[in-house]
Amino acid sequence: LGRGQPVLNTVSLEDNRLEGAIPESLCHALSLAYMLLYDNELYGTIPECVGNLTELLYLELDLNELDGTIPESLCNLTDFIFFTLSGNHISGTIPACLFNDLTSLKYLSLHDNELYGTIPETICTVGNSLVNLVLFQNELTGTIPTCIGDLGGLKFLELGNNELHGTIPESLCKSPNIQRFALYGNVLSGTIPSCIYTNFSELDHLQLDMNELVGTISDSICGLGDSFTSLELAVNPLSGTIP
Repeated sequence: LGRGQPVLNTVSLEDNRLEGAIPESLCHALSLAYMLLYDNELYGTIPECVGNLTELLYLELDLNELDGTIPESLCNLTDFIFFTLSGNHISGTIPACLFNDLTSLKYLSLHDNELYGTIPETICTVGNSLVNLVLFQNELTGTIPTCIGDLGGLKFLELGNNELHGTIPESLCKSPNIQRFALYGNVLSGTIPSCIYTNFSELDHLQLDMNELVGTISDSICGLGDSFTSLELAVNPLSGTIP
């Protein structure tokens, strides 16, 4: 598949029971814009040659049995809109170069893998196009990049169940469209910035449980709107009274 098919634009094989490796022959289809292989039983590594598919917009490989690392050759792809690898066995670090010249990326989902290292600050260069940043259930370390607050279009920030430390940067409050703010299951310390309650007018889920956060729950939490459905602050050494 792909060899001798230079105008092949879409491979949509999701939600099947396909097994085996991703065939490298797909890399011959240089017009490929949509590679949708999620929810199968594919195994092996992501072929390096996928980085040659410079027209690729959607690469969706989640819910398979893939292993290995994220190939740095994917840094050649600058038109990504959707990039999903969640629910595999991908290890290694998130390549910093992956976000170079990416100005159209809307959805990045790498959750439920075995990724380690820090969240690269280059992710902040994506700009306002990024809506979903979903990295939970990995082994990521370091602090939350303060520049994530510059991602003005962000609606879902999900970094839970990692090993992130430090404080919650107040700069994150610069993203006014946040709906889900999930940092649970890390080792974050310090207080909860009160601007979370006042700046996130569309917030529906606030998940900061299982950290090392201190201080009180601000009265300003009462100002969250009618879309607010879930408050999860359990297993922190918070003090004071319930507003």
